[in-house]
Amino acid sequence: MRWCYPNGNLIPTGDELAAQNNAEISLKNTEISLKDAEISQKNAELSQKDTELSLKDAQLVESKNRNKQALLFGIEMGLKFKFGDEGMAKFQEIAAINEVELLEAIASQILSINSLEELVINNS
Repeated sequence: MRWCYPNGNLIPTGDELAAQNNAEISLKNTEISLKDAEISQKNAELSQKDTELSLKDAQLVESKNRNKQALLFGIEMGLKFKFGDEGMAKFQEIAAINEVELLEAIASQILSINSLEELVINNS
């Protein structure tokens, strides 16, 4: 014999309630596992994107350094051939500049100047 609610429905036993709760917990655990898997996949994707960005950054830095070295070489040769030792002394000051845009501006002036005093270095 089992106990019933006033409407006639059976009152579940402790074992039935435990089984129902276990089924609900199992379902929630499955949902959590799926979410964990999604999060792991997203983390892997983010890690891959971070790696790609780091590689791009390294390539940009390398490219900028190559451009800087090429500009410094061109400036050095221009100053050396046009102004000799005086030009090389000025180059020592210019070699400390890290801004590629400023080095481009300096390089573009070398052919048109007649003295080192005309060389404009806006290193602000």
